[in-house]
Amino acid sequence: MSDHDEEQPDVKRDTERDGVTLQEDRASKSAKAKETRRNALGKKKSKPGVGGLDPALGLPPINKLKLSKSAGVGYGQPPAEHRFQPGVSGNPRGRPIGAKTRRLSPDGYRFHEGLRAELERSVKYRENGEDREMPAIQAVIRQHINKAMQGVIGSARLIVDAAGQVENYDRRQHERLIETMIEYKQSHETRLRALERNPDRAQAAEIPLPHPDHIEVDFVSGEVLLKGPATEAERYALEKAWELRERFREYVKAADEILESETCETTRKFLIEARQKLVEQIQLFTDALGDGEDGSRE
Repeated sequence: MSDHDEEQPDVKRDTERDGVTLQEDRASKSAKAKETRRNALGKKKSKPGVGGLDPALGLPPINKLKLSKSAGVGYGQPPAEHRFQPGVSGNPRGRPIGAKTRRLSPDGYRFHEGLRAELERSVKYRENGEDREMPAIQAVIRQHINKAMQGVIGSARLIVDAAGQVENYDRRQHERLIETMIEYKQSHETRLRALERNPDRAQAAEIPLPHPDHIEVDFVSGEVLLKGPATEAERYALEKAWELRERFREYVKAADEILESETCETTRKFLIEARQKLVEQIQLFTDALGDGEDGSRE
């Protein structure tokens, strides 16, 4: 074995020892740097009046003070003449009550409002020797229609294009209505069927208006029929109408019972006339409610 081979283990051990020493030095320097930063943060002075005592006055910070309502004038307690008064706006020059929302720039808003006012303005239009009043836009349309019938190509083209736009708009609105009603009917029918299986929840649940059973969609004609109330006001009115009709029917039964035993002709004549009026009112209610003669609700 050569001398060179004998020296290699010693060099290797020295190299490992130097590496360990280098790592220890780096760790020591890092720990000293962290300790220095912690000491610097711990010695940071607080701002006067915030987080510590005010060095000038020796008082606690402002955010720690508790002001009572009887403290008079001070922080959070302005003078009485400068405080908000009940019922008085703090911005009297602000938006007035009832002002319309301007969704356009001032110039565009004034133009649109002025144009709408002119289109809806009532004007006199002479037709077939007679003066008639109608909105200005209707008079313009009628004049173009008359010119189109006389063979004016520009007016005819204008009316045909406008008629096509109106038909397309009506068709889209009608299709959207049918789709909305179908979705409404299907969603609420599913919900009501689920409530029927849980009577406890069904009692607390609100009945949707219009009721899905009262919606009929005719796919042949494209019509949507509502056979029941669509709002709470309509439902309340229908319930009162049903109650009033039932009361009239009770009056008719009472009149029939009296007529069976009444012998006075004057009284009988009065009862017969009153009974006839009640029957007519019952028929009117039946026709308006749209149910059968037996008075059963849909």
